[in-house]
Amino acid sequence: MYKKRMDRTRSKKAQITVFIIVGLIILFSFIFVLNLSSNIQKGQLEEAKEGVLSKVFKKEALRIFVEDCLTDELERGLILIGKQGRLWSDQPGGTKNFVEGLSGKTYDPVDEEGRLFYGITREEYLFAENAYPCDNESSPPEFCQYDYPDTKLGFGKLELKSSTLQNDLKNFLINRTMWCVENFTKSNISSKAEIETEEMTLDLKITNDGIDIKAEYPLKLSLAGEEFFHLSNFDFFYPTKFKDLLEAAVVFPLSMDWKYVDFNYTRETLGSSQFTYGNSVSIRDCGPFKDYFLCNLSLNLDKYERLGVEMRIESMPDGDNVFIFQSPSYTVLNNPEQFVYRFVRQNRPPALDYIGRSGCPIAEYDYLIVKDDPELGDINITAFALDPDEDNLSYTFMPLMSLPVSENFDQEDNFYISNITLKNLEKGKYNLLVNTTDEHGLSDWQEVRILLDRPLELNVSLDMPYNFSAEDGLISYENKYFSGEFYLVSKEDPIFIKVHFPESSFLTSDYQHLIILNYTNQENTENFEYALPSDLNFDSNDGCFSLPGLKSTDCTLNGYSNNEISKWEGELLLNKLNNNFRELTEYGELNFSFSAKYCGYFDKTKSTQAIIKVKECSPNKNPEHPYAFPYYKTKIDAITGKYLGEEVINPFLATHSCCKNDWTIYTKEENHECYINPKPGCYGGIPQYTLSDNQPIPSGGYVLEEEYATCDGKRGNTCDGGKNYRLWNDELVCGNNSKEMRDLGCVDITKLCENQKSWGYVDTNGDEKTDTWCHGKMGCTSFCDSTNGGAVVDRKSVTEKGKIKDLNYLALTYYPKPTDDDSLGFGCGCKTGDNGKPCDNNFDGVFDKKCSNGVCG
Repeated sequence: MYKKRMDRTRSKKAQITVFIIVGLIILFSFIFVLNLSSNIQKGQLEEAKEGVLSKVFKKEALRIFVEDCLTDELERGLILIGKQGRLWSDQPGGTKNFVEGLSGKTYDPVDEEGRLFYGITREEYLFAENAYPCDNESSPPEFCQYDYPDTKLGFGKLELKSSTLQNDLKNFLINRTMWCVENFTKSNISSKAEIETEEMTLDLKITNDGIDIKAEYPLKLSLAGEEFFHLSNFDFFYPTKFKDLLEAAVVFPLSMDWKYVDFNYTRETLGSSQFTYGNSVSIRDCGPFKDYFLCNLSLNLDKYERLGVEMRIESMPDGDNVFIFQSPSYTVLNNPEQFVYRFVRQNRPPALDYIGRSGCPIAEYDYLIVKDDPELGDINITAFALDPDEDNLSYTFMPLMSLPVSENFDQEDNFYISNITLKNLEKGKYNLLVNTTDEHGLSDWQEVRILLDRPLELNVSLDMPYNFSAEDGLISYENKYFSGEFYLVSKEDPIFIKVHFPESSFLTSDYQHLIILNYTNQENTENFEYALPSDLNFDSNDGCFSLPGLKSTDCTLNGYSNNEISKWEGELLLNKLNNNFRELTEYGELNFSFSAKYCGYFDKTKSTQAIIKVKECSPNKNPEHPYAFPYYKTKIDAITGKYLGEEVINPFLATHSCCKNDWTIYTKEENHECYINPKPGCYGGIPQYTLSDNQPIPSGGYVLEEEYATCDGKRGNTCDGGKNYRLWNDELVCGNNSKEMRDLGCVDITKLCENQKSWGYVDTNGDEKTDTWCHGKMGCTSFCDSTNGGAVVDRKSVTEKGKIKDLNYLALTYYPKPTDDDSLGFGCGCKTGDNGKPCDNNFDGVFDKKCSNGVCG
């Protein structure tokens, strides 16, 4: 057992001895190698050294160095961007070419970093600079018809944005990262190291708290014939308030200055919590003002005040403005140095509001003038423009194409020409050049195209070719209703509507008009409408047509004849389409309107009105033709009343003898006489007298009768009550046998009794002594004298001895009316049975004799 322990002890000692021997061998070998290396040439030793060191290359050392380097470069980039506004293409990371007056402006010629970036530039137009501030030059010359407060457009070109600066800073760091890596490698590894890189990925974000950078940089090192691939990641965060500065003082206010022409980019504005701007629509926090809205939008006042930014603006001679913002230490840069950010705003022209009034670009005019119109009859243009850079403005007006100069000499921004002046100009197109210029010479202008059109002259009046009774005689319809306050019309007579509407417009296209005449009464029982002139075929802008029936278009009754007046009730009144003013009313409105449609969307309407009273009839008076249809041809001397014969006239022009002066119709019961035949005739028409019961139709007679007619109670301009007859002048007078009288019914009248009193005594020889007595039928068909009968016999013994008996008067007053000798009770000659009857044998009317045996003695 002990032996075994001794063996183990010896074994351990032997192992230790072996390790010592091996270690010594290694030590001696290493010493040998070192000694050997000292004998190698100096260049070979250096290569070996670099090879060994490259294997022990540490990524962490590179990362630390590069991040520290980039921190310095980031600050340098911020400072450079702050001085210039952004980076230029000849600087690390810069992409924007500097072109004087286009992309930037030289602020300090002796300072390499004195080229400032234009945050906003003027809008460039190829052909029409006055398209400003429109987005393009389409639809000239009115373009987009800009009008404040249009917020859909920008004023100039917004060049400075957060993304612009972020990309510049990113590109700058990409460039400087490569420089930092190369600098570290050459300085700390080997000046002979070759670096091959692939595309670098760098993510840079500007946040509220700082700038966050994450980079991946694949690279390959070549050294002593060996290649090493190395992927370096750089990830670091730079605390800064750069974003707050941009939002509070630069990018956001600048975008507002570009978007809103009424935004004032000043220290006072940035020191406010909000700003006010005009908007055409109400979105939020807006209130109405004039014809648009005033809205409020918040600014970043908290950030602005926390940063303690100092702002100043320097104005350049050409109107450009340099904006300079200075931020205190340790806000943007992590060092005591104050950060300065500056850029230039290029001077922009003022924005002139589009000048137009009821314009029509398709028809090539902006401003419509309608002569004599209370709204569109003059030129009254007040130019309005705002300058986005708050410059002072001036205005000029230049009339073109024979347009007169302004009549307003006191107001620079106003151009005025009165209605009276324009009234004398020919209708047509004129131009007016309106210009606004800022204090540095930049302008915006518009050549206002003016259409001067004819006046909308419109009138409607009513007329009848009638005369009416007045205190001093007769008065025409036109003079009776000259005031036009109201018109009386008759439901049974034509009424003439006189209209005057505007002449043709200067426009031949993109123009329409509509002329409407409509009527309605207060009871709403009648209404009608006509479109003019299409419904009435007018050849000019003056016209006259008749209602009802539209029979006339020349203000005469030529279209109306006895057919119309006789069939009025039967035909016209049944045709309600053309039967107008058929319903009686004390109030109706006749409206005449003219609507001009310019360019398919703008209506200019004018209307006039007449008050209508529809009556039963019209009391037309015609002294020469005093009787209504069908007796309208009868002509009378208006002064003497003498019958002048028959004259053919329009039946409507004769006296409406069944119409009262109050425009109502005589009723049938009133028995108003609407016709008296001026010619006596032997009509034989007096019922139960000259017209026998067994002869109901007058067919002639013996005594003179007067023919007359009465109203039927239905019409005022016709006399349709039927013919009536009565004794002429209430006398019994025999007719005669002339052809004229025979035509008037006179028959079988004895010659000696022609035109003599019925049953009257006649002086046949001119000795002023009656010697003949007329008798027979109606006392006219026979005569009695000394040779024919010898005496007049009173067979009813009604005469008194010694007194004259007027047998004509007796026949006139006797009842029942005598129609022959028997019914009268007198005869010619003493007959059988007449003994003792009074008789008159000397024909003096005194029955002082008696009949005896056939003789009066």
